[in-house]
Amino acid sequence: METATERIQGNYYLPVTYSEGYYMVSCHNLVCFVGRKISIHNLSTQETIIPPDSGSFFYAGLGYSSLANEYKLVKWFGQKNNGIITMECKIFDLSNRLRFKSDSWRFTETRPFEDLDLHPVSGNGVIYWLTRNHRDFYQTDSILALDLDKEESKITSCPKRSPSTKAYLLELKECLYFAHCWREKAIVKMWRLEDPNNCVWISEYYINFPSICNSIVPVTSVLAAHVEMLVFLSLEGQDLLYYNVDSGTMRTIDKLWH
Repeated sequence: METATERIQGNYYLPVTYSEGYYMVSCHNLVCFVGRKISIHNLSTQETIIPPDSGSFFYAGLGYSSLANEYKLVKWFGQKNNGIITMECKIFDLSNRLRFKSDSWRFTETRPFEDLDLHPVSGNGVIYWLTRNHRDFYQTDSILALDLDKEESKITSCPKRSPSTKAYLLELKECLYFAHCWREKAIVKMWRLEDPNNCVWISEYYINFPSICNSIVPVTSVLAAHVEMLVFLSLEGQDLLYYNVDSGTMRTIDKLWH
């Protein structure tokens, strides 16, 4: 019998064109395309849903609340009142079977405006966005964390970054990691968020491959052949590289299964 996974590998194409000017956020097996409209695609069942429109917005995120046993789609809107710019948050609820729990978005909070990265990371019921410095896009001083159970946000500090690096967030082994990627070298230093309440970070990985003469950036983490892998993109060659976090070895995709 043909499985859903086999169908996806064989002939499943996401119904999105590059002309729409979108970006992607994801959670578990759900991929959310964000553009003028939002669409959510279940890679296991090949199901697509389109939430109701709620007007223009700046940033979006998708996460799972184990307490409510539902997925939550999040939008941040910019508002300007009396010369002060703020952000308003709205949430749309989806059942764990990707069904609408209501026909409208819920307003949850207003907070000071932050310039956020377009690629949030979700894990353990929290969505994380890197904040960006207006003078240096790759400079970041903090992380905006939205707790999906409490539906409350707060600013979390992060390790200080060298001027010669770029900052990225990723999820690995159900933990949040903060990565510093050198701009012209295949060097990545990674911290794990040990204690979210007290902003305690633990330096855990230092990845250095002198044979790769360009920058590598983390894309995601995957479980390949029962081994946890970090997926990196080589910016010069546009190659995907798989890093075994246990053995410290790097492989290209064609050698991954050998």
